[in-house]
Amino acid sequence: FSHSGFLGIASDWNKVKGESIRITGSHKSSITHYIWAKFEEFKTRFVSDFAEIVPVGHAAVATFPDRPYLKWEFEYESQGGDPEKVRRDNPLTYMRACKKLYDFFCSFSGIAQGVTDPSGPTPWEDIATPLESLIRYEAPKQERVSKWKTAIAKGEFFKPKSADKKLHYDDGLWRPRLVEYRRKRNAPIEQSDTYRFICAAREHRRYVLLELLPTMGILT
Repeated sequence: FSHSGFLGIASDWNKVKGESIRITGSHKSSITHYIWAKFEEFKTRFVSDFAEIVPVGHAAVATFPDRPYLKWEFEYESQGGDPEKVRRDNPLTYMRACKKLYDFFCSFSGIAQGVTDPSGPTPWEDIATPLESLIRYEAPKQERVSKWKTAIAKGEFFKPKSADKKLHYDDGLWRPRLVEYRRKRNAPIEQSDTYRFICAAREHRRYVLLELLPTMGILT
């Protein structure tokens, strides 16, 4: 949902007027300075000339779509007509997306036996308010992560198990398993998580480019 309005492929439709990007919400000055600092850092590290040559996804607007609490606006570069100003209300978009995800998992729980809470899902009305509070919480990433962990551990969305109270994300968790696999003699590479991930990524790319986008009329 944060990619709404941008294509996940290289396309001129992703080009945005850099000077048109503005923060419009009544945000704390500290968070506004933080966002613009991150924006400049992002441009230095990634956007610059690369985004001009290969305009992929929402790179032109950096991480603005990915910040749940942010209200902002921008203009696309002209595509044969007048520039279009787009106003984004991320909290509203995120709440709509959360409701869609909630409905999806409720439907899944109706057909998946043995993996759901026998008492049924927590009513949306009970979780919408604390959820929106978290989405609108303005802070750097790690502070928001801590806020989410606390809410989950307190059972604001569901009945937490012991593992739910010890949530931790480690982007390098897969590396020790790769080392362990390499130490095993005669271990088929097809059984490694690394191999399976690469296969899954390749299949996802094939599906998006050859099936999904042509079906939507975006690629032919």
